[in-house]
Amino acid sequence: MTKYYHIIRKILRQVAVTLYKGYTRPNISVLNKTGDVCYILGNGPTLRTELNLAAEGIRNEAVFVVNFFALSSEYQEIRPRYYVFADPTFWDTSISHEFQDRGTSVLELIKNTTDWELDIIIPYAAAKRFVAFFKDKPNIHVYYFNLSTFDTDTRLDYSVYESGYGAPHIQNVLVLAVFASILAGFKEVNLLGAAHSWLEELRVNAENEVCLLDKHFYDDNQDVKLLPWKKIAGGIYKMHEILIDLSRTFLGYHKMQNFALHKGVKIYNCTEGSYIDAFPRKKL
Repeated sequence: MTKYYHIIRKILRQVAVTLYKGYTRPNISVLNKTGDVCYILGNGPTLRTELNLAAEGIRNEAVFVVNFFALSSEYQEIRPRYYVFADPTFWDTSISHEFQDRGTSVLELIKNTTDWELDIIIPYAAAKRFVAFFKDKPNIHVYYFNLSTFDTDTRLDYSVYESGYGAPHIQNVLVLAVFASILAGFKEVNLLGAAHSWLEELRVNAENEVCLLDKHFYDDNQDVKLLPWKKIAGGIYKMHEILIDLSRTFLGYHKMQNFALHKGVKIYNCTEGSYIDAFPRKKL
């Protein structure tokens, strides 16, 4: 009885949040799927090597990229069809100007360099900002869905996910990209550049600040520095806060694997040495 009570509470809360925030029907369901196979490119340090190994697939199949990928020269070479954003850096005006400016510079780069058909996928909270930003770019289309967390650990979850009105907890943009690829109808999803090996890069300095040697495939080696891990809302992460968020990230992949199995979708992790343990591995 207690279990059903909590499920009913979650359903009622979901409805209340939807009505309160004025959500319209998500348009993710009309996303144009190209083929049955896709590649999702994370921004981890192994990606450039993996792009070389998967060059033929990258050329011939649909490609998803995420967050700051446009900073790389590969953006205009690959010409991805899908671009996924999950970081409030790109739309939240309440965060520090340092983060806002970084996000805006990436959006400007996309607007000025993208001369092919591009489908941008975002949470509903970002819809107003993105629609206005790209309104003069007829080749760039904005798709969104509601990311209000809905997690009852029952098959009811899948019906809510398929509707676009709810999602499992989305802690990381690659979890969102996998979720979007399943909703779009792809039958095989290949994950590259997803080492997620932050535990190896964490340090605590003499001031007891948690620092990260944050590495991306598009960084110059000289640009990679050990810096305090800042929150976009201000302040620096505590170690327990980071570990909680990392736990949610890895749990999110297991939720995606369960959803994929429900939908008959195969997800492969093609990243050498990845910390993600939810998906079967595939060697490129």
